[in-house]
Amino acid sequence: MTGKSPPGPVQGRRACRTEHALYETIFPAREGAYIQAMRINYLLLGLITVTMVIGLYMSGDPEQAENLAGMREQAALSGDLRETAMTILALGLAVFIGYLAITRR
Repeated sequence: MTGKSPPGPVQGRRACRTEHALYETIFPAREGAYIQAMRINYLLLGLITVTMVIGLYMSGDPEQAENLAGMREQAALSGDLRETAMTILALGLAVFIGYLAITRR
């Protein structure tokens, strides 16, 4: 801790303006892109919340919980297919790490 006091309302507004200005300098061709990104964030947050509420409601009913458990079992990867998927994911991750190391991004 640096010993500084937490930012007050004026400093908070300055931080928000600074963040907005930083976003606009990164993406200068898109006017209002910061506002659009904020709207998308709220949309995603709303969709996640709705999904969680529906999941909780569906799992509360024993009959629906059985149906959901059956759907999960049918959708799950098993056996050789699971090993193949894990191998492909591991190779993809290794290639991505190699790409980042080579390009130094």
